[in-house]
Amino acid sequence: MSIYVFGAIEIHDHDGYGKYAELAGRAMQEFTNAGFKIEPLSVDGNPKIYEGAQPADHLVLTKFESREDYEAFVASETYQKALPLRLASSNTRFMMAMDSI
Repeated sequence: MSIYVFGAIEIHDHDGYGKYAELAGRAMQEFTNAGFKIEPLSVDGNPKIYEGAQPADHLVLTKFESREDYEAFVASETYQKALPLRLASSNTRFMMAMDSI
């Protein structure tokens, strides 16, 4: 079953986060080249909130074919190299996976 990974991130170092995004993009490309399906659906640095409180200034939404695919992606060598860049340049409010319907 497909899942959607939704993240809310507060970026405090845009240059550092840009380096993360570049390396994470490379990890996504490697994963795609290996036959996995990753579909970035939205990346928004200026989301419009209609109800409630804004969780962060940067929201991301990505579709993976399965929870196992997502877990393999985040465990991949290239993504593991990218992750410290994200952690150093931002505060992750949440990174959650939702099942598709």
